Amino acid sequence: MHPLASALHRLGTSSEEVRTEIVARMLALARGGDFGALRFLGERLLPRGRALENIFDGVPANSEARLAALVEHVGRGTLSPEEAQEVAEVVRVHAEAELWSKLRDRLASLEVGNVGGADGSIATTQGIVTSIEGRRGSQE
Repeated sequence: MHPLASALHRLGTSSEEVRTEIVARMLALARGGDFGALRFLGERLLPRGRALENIFDGVPANSEARLAALVEHVGRGTLSPEEAQEVAEVVRVHAEAELWSKLRDRLASLEVGNVGGADGSIATTQGIVTSIEGRRGSQE
């Protein structure tokens, strides 16, 4: 019987015990000169990773759309859940950086007395106060 077959026959034990036994037997085989076992361990313990090119082709450049695209890739099997999780973390950090950049710009704008209007225009704080006071006067 193959050395790993006996470990797999004992699947009645916990998965962790089976994994531990498989790794121990693979290490023993690799130390004994089994290059297949050595390759197996190398691929599992030191994975090369793969380039995830074009996973966002045609996807809008916003975090919600990109996260939805990752879910679709996992559903289709083009990405593993682990790969999607790693990419999602990058998307999250990027979205956070964009948010902080927008907040920094907005704060700088407020500090110089500019407030963005609803129509996208920039108004001075004094202009807004004057406008509010004008509305109060017309309501009285």
